[in-house]
Amino acid sequence: MRQRLSAEYKPPRTDEDLAKRFEKNHEEHERRWARGSFLRTLQGRVERLASGCVMHSRWSAWLSLNPENDGTAIWLEQKFNVPASGQWKNESIFQIPIKLPSVKNSDSIFPGLIVFECTPLEEVKDDLERKFRILEDCTRLRDVIQALPPKRHYMPSLLTISWSESEQSNSLSDLAEMISTMLQEGVLHAHYKLSLSAVTKDLDSKLGEAIGLLSLDVSGKYVLGMSSTELFASLQLSPQNFALKWLDQCLIDEEFNWNLHGQMLEMFVDYLNRTSQARLDLSAEGPKIDGLPPLNLRHISDSRQTFDSIEDWLQLPLIREVANEILEDVKSHRDMGREFPSRSFIPQLCDLAQDHVGRMLKIKPTEVHCIQKAQYAAVLDAVKEWGLSYEEKLHAMYTIRLRRSPKRRSSFGTSIASRSSTPTKRRRISLSEVSTIGDDDTLGVNVTPSYASLPLSAATSPAPSEDLSTPVTVAMLRTLTKSVKAKYSGSPLAKN
Repeated sequence: MRQRLSAEYKPPRTDEDLAKRFEKNHEEHERRWARGSFLRTLQGRVERLASGCVMHSRWSAWLSLNPENDGTAIWLEQKFNVPASGQWKNESIFQIPIKLPSVKNSDSIFPGLIVFECTPLEEVKDDLERKFRILEDCTRLRDVIQALPPKRHYMPSLLTISWSESEQSNSLSDLAEMISTMLQEGVLHAHYKLSLSAVTKDLDSKLGEAIGLLSLDVSGKYVLGMSSTELFASLQLSPQNFALKWLDQCLIDEEFNWNLHGQMLEMFVDYLNRTSQARLDLSAEGPKIDGLPPLNLRHISDSRQTFDSIEDWLQLPLIREVANEILEDVKSHRDMGREFPSRSFIPQLCDLAQDHVGRMLKIKPTEVHCIQKAQYAAVLDAVKEWGLSYEEKLHAMYTIRLRRSPKRRSSFGTSIASRSSTPTKRRRISLSEVSTIGDDDTLGVNVTPSYASLPLSAATSPAPSEDLSTPVTVAMLRTLTKSVKAKYSGSPLAKN
């Protein structure tokens, strides 16, 4: 007969012991159901990562709960403080902004983390049913990814919550393969699988550990953070370089072509207006606005006329309030007897375009805007294309003025004369210019310099005292004719 072993004697629990055990269980229950504890853990992690970075102000988390098990879904709602922490984007996505108070417009915040609860499978014994549940999760995750805004700021990471602590659960499932493909294609930034169960202790620490190991994009992989001043400066670089380049081209044969300079300034103002509108389109700050008034400098032929036209333009009502300093600077150069200050006026026009837009729309210069990188690159390309079109127009004008240059025509005539082989040939060329005036015995020659009869470019600004032609009278021509007859009376040409 086997002797029965007596169990270890335990004294009955006192009321004090029972009270301590109850208090311990109550504290554990409170921690397990603490409202918003997961959300606070996530907020703390994001704040630490985004220290010194302003881009996380639009950061949010998306929560997608399983549709089958109400118990676990309600528990996660409690831990993320649903619905007080955000709003439902659709029936399967709850959007939680990381910054409180809540955001009024859900379209202005973008997901940096997707918390995806997998449907619990512990109680599902049928393999076919388990497979069906996994496929439903795949469809739900695909719908979440397709709901991501096209112009999002962040590449979202994925945190999957699985209700099983066993390593073998769904490790090779269709869902895992789908997530792996999304990571390879750059749809997701990173992934971490958090396994929980009904008996898991210290759940908040578990989540904190998972969030700490999960890489999060808080700086905005798809956007640039730029202030209004920085954005204007980057877009105005091409127009300013265009203007400075063509300012140097306005010097043709050592004379400054004020007409070409005026048309360059006309195009420069139009270039700045198009760039300003492109900048507003990037930051979505307002509708189409009236830019700087158009310049009309095509009649300009000297510095004085340039001063007159620019001073009148700067006093137009649309820009008068923001152009006072530029106007005073231009006037000071004129008062000191200097030429028009084109080299300093070009950057001043860039500032004027920025100040004009800022005044019209009350834009703060230091306010940071989130600009889509792809859209910004496209706008930069467009700005450069506009510059090329302006370049082509100015180049055509420059070529025409270069051909009309008096000095170039004079040098061209000299090169033809230098290629004549003998003095006799040169005399024949001169005699061929002799023409009959009045009767057969009265001859005349063109004694006007070769460049005086050529049409001058309206842009060339000669000195006021310069005499471009010598007046020729009939008496002078008759005297010259007699001298020619006397000189060549014995030649064969005179007899003909």
